[in-house]
Amino acid sequence: MSRYKHFSEEFSAADINETDALPELDVDEPHQLEFKLQLRNYASNAVPLTASYNLNHMKVYFSKRTRLERSLILTNFIVLFVAFCIFLSCFYRHHDKQQPEKLCLTPICIQLSSSIYSGLNQTINPCDDFYEFVCGRWIKTNIIPKGHSGWSTTKELSRKNLIILKGILEQTSIKSSLSAFTAEQEAIKFYQSCMNISEIEQQQVRPLERFLKENFNLTINDWMNIDRNKTWEGLFVSLLKILSTKYGF
Repeated sequence: MSRYKHFSEEFSAADINETDALPELDVDEPHQLEFKLQLRNYASNAVPLTASYNLNHMKVYFSKRTRLERSLILTNFIVLFVAFCIFLSCFYRHHDKQQPEKLCLTPICIQLSSSIYSGLNQTINPCDDFYEFVCGRWIKTNIIPKGHSGWSTTKELSRKNLIILKGILEQTSIKSSLSAFTAEQEAIKFYQSCMNISEIEQQQVRPLERFLKENFNLTINDWMNIDRNKTWEGLFVSLLKILSTKYGF
């Protein structure tokens, strides 16, 4: 076994079976030594070669440094670690800090929240009947207006929009600012002509007579006795063509 002593010393740290590490010898040629190292069932708990090499390389690197250099390297690592900890602490403190809730206290927000709250039925558990919880009290406190077969928050919103639109059409600032022909101007004129009851009663049917005379060269009686072979659809198409040509409808 002395001949293979250096092999056993080399692999003793790995707990290799001695029979697995012995070389194979050719007995027919005793003067020639054919060495074939075979490792079977190599199982070791030792540190892997790469990690061991890196660790040894690091040890050699630090052993070649002076004490001052080693102290500076260690100090740099400590400073970087402390700076990283401070950064993490500031980061989490900034993000974990609860932002103050921004409440809308404008008159519109208060009015809207009041309308929503007035429709809630808080006697009902929302997990049992969510619709009744949200709209229960609104149904009881809002009756169907006269002339409507049903009523809802959508129709109520539409009615409020009409009121707002009425106020916009009656604003004098809009009437004075619209000098050119625009859809807004025509809407204002149409609204004013419909709401001016005294002017309507005074004019009576004269605007209609003037319109028929200028566009069809007819009087009202002629219009009533117009060619009865034509259908109302054809007359309506002709009327639309005249309105489109003259007024841009």
